[in-house]
Amino acid sequence: MQFMEPQGVAVKSAPPSLDIAASRSGSTIFLHVANMSYSGAVEVSFAVEGFVATGGRVLEISPENPRQEISPVNHEVFRPREQALPAGDSPKWRFSARSVSVVELDCRIA
Repeated sequence: MQFMEPQGVAVKSAPPSLDIAASRSGSTIFLHVANMSYSGAVEVSFAVEGFVATGGRVLEISPENPRQEISPVNHEVFRPREQALPAGDSPKWRFSARSVSVVELDCRIA
């Protein structure tokens, strides 16, 4: 197996409440997303110039109460939840309010 070093990727547009950093390794695009809105979820569709996003997965930390502390009683509150992105030529995702996520987009050359 050959490992490719990740390369930074420019984010050309995003909703104002999302803070996004992107990188690429081979045909996988990685997005690190923070929804800065305290009260509103944001739905997006993914478009990658020169590629077609075909699916992937999302690891999301989105506690019901963002001010909740970690304690022996609720030590799982900030554990990431993994979910599959829907398959298709333009996958969509809804970022919960106050969430942080890692999106792994599986892509193919357009």
